[in-house]
Amino acid sequence: MGLRSLVAGTALAVAIPAVALGAVAAPSQAGISHRATQRSGVTPYIISGHNAHPATWPYLTSVINPDGLCSGELIAARWILTARHCVTQASGAVFPADAMRVTIGVGPLLSRRSWLTPVHVVAFPGYRPATSIGDLALLELRTPTTRQTVELASTDPDPTLTLPVGIAGWGLTSDTASSTPNYPQQATTELWPQNYCQQIEPLVFDPATEICAGGPGAAAAPVYPSVCNGDSGGPLILYGTGGTWTDRLLGITDYGSDIGCEASPNVFQDIPSHLGWITRVTGLGSVPVTGAHQLRSGHTNATIRVMLRAAQARTTVELVSPTGAPIVSRRVQAWHHQPVLLVASGLVPGATVRGDSVVTVNAYGTSTPVGVVLRTHPVPCILTADGSCPAGRLQGRNLSRRNLEGIDLRAAQLANALLVGTNLSGARLAQANLTSADVQGATLTGADLTGVVWSNTICPDGTESSTNGTSPQSCVGH
Repeated sequence: MGLRSLVAGTALAVAIPAVALGAVAAPSQAGISHRATQRSGVTPYIISGHNAHPATWPYLTSVINPDGLCSGELIAARWILTARHCVTQASGAVFPADAMRVTIGVGPLLSRRSWLTPVHVVAFPGYRPATSIGDLALLELRTPTTRQTVELASTDPDPTLTLPVGIAGWGLTSDTASSTPNYPQQATTELWPQNYCQQIEPLVFDPATEICAGGPGAAAAPVYPSVCNGDSGGPLILYGTGGTWTDRLLGITDYGSDIGCEASPNVFQDIPSHLGWITRVTGLGSVPVTGAHQLRSGHTNATIRVMLRAAQARTTVELVSPTGAPIVSRRVQAWHHQPVLLVASGLVPGATVRGDSVVTVNAYGTSTPVGVVLRTHPVPCILTADGSCPAGRLQGRNLSRRNLEGIDLRAAQLANALLVGTNLSGARLAQANLTSADVQGATLTGADLTGVVWSNTICPDGTESSTNGTSPQSCVGH
């Protein structure tokens, strides 16, 4: 990797307290001289990306000190994570909070008017400048924001694997660039196995607290997108399967080669190994459920009102069975005391369900479960012990356009009943009498129709059944 060089900020042409940003000058290494060689034909990268999309990186931040520009990420309602060398002076002293500026989200840097001044800078106490071990810092905002945050990875992936990861930041787009892009850049690159990282930088790389990605791979592998000056403190993301909500912050940009940003793999501070310190400072954790009760009910569904303690983290709210299996879930932000509504469906009409509970789940843990009892309305008949409607109770009734999914109507008398547009998916209708009933537009998917009497019935397709049969073909399938 050559001599170690921090992927530090790029210098700004005006003083930070003035907030009026001008053109961005040549790279500054926060006290370490930049010795990148001048190379021709460099492709404009992050190095090798394109403008970051706001929906993909809503938590991306710019971090500005009096000497230059860095990147960061919003990890909690009041906290931004970045690299320690982005908040320190050439002497090693930490800049006062009122000398710093941050912005949140993706947008044109030079036209920003929403600059924020943090109120507190917390530098990682175990920082070793010679090796960059512990190169992390947290900036506390004056007031909490409702912008979307990124969750922290709690475990590292298999150290022997090569995995796709995302990088983003406000850094230079090539080694020879003279200014930062007005929009932050994003790219997908490769996370390298730990033994490869150790081979590249055996005297500096710490496998216990650092990971590496991007740049040239082992053997004849191609050169992958890299971070560069100004990307320091920016995110290295493990992609989730559910979009931005499920991405995890695996690392933050730290250092690379002093002969070019893509000359060697880039090194990142590993988040899981620093998770304890980050959560202690920020107070991140599972979000407590303070109450849960049924708000309203239908024949086969129930709406649950969940109250959460206001927290800086986002979380998934789940209704779980007695075995802990999720029944229904919803992803939410927990900044305020606003209720969360969960809708459980597919319930048995007229039933009381006990034993379910509500929990929250995020990268920092699972909350204590809070029990909830669910009750559904019965269909307009009196149910027997086995859940069926006794004969004679539904004759001529209007049950149109109701959700009766899974209902037990075995041997029910439904003569002359109206079931227009009714959902009877999975219903138990064996031996039911539907003589002269109207089931036009009804849904019967998966219903048990054994022995149903369809005489003179208006069928789901609007036609009239035959008058001579009890087979399903009398109405269904003709």
